[in-house]
Amino acid sequence: MAAIARALSHPVRQKILKLLATLECCCNGELRELIPMAQSAISQHLKSLLKACLILGLINPASVAEAVVSSMCDCFATTFRYGFQSEK
Repeated sequence: MAAIARALSHPVRQKILKLLATLECCCNGELRELIPMAQSAISQHLKSLLKACLILGLINPASVAEAVVSSMCDCFATTFRYGFQSEK
């Protein structure tokens, strides 16, 4: 859970997840067109999201496609919401 929270703590990673959630699939280069940032910086953010299992990377010889793993996002949202409720 800490790895997921860490990955979601950066606003660019949140933006990447929102963009990927609206698209079925997106190549790394396409994100560069949508986010005004260096390709290497986007790649580092994608690496953090991959490490936290928030996205799925599919290797293609010409590019790396990234897609949101929605079940992980839903699972984390539920855990995060209930994990921080105060006990009465």
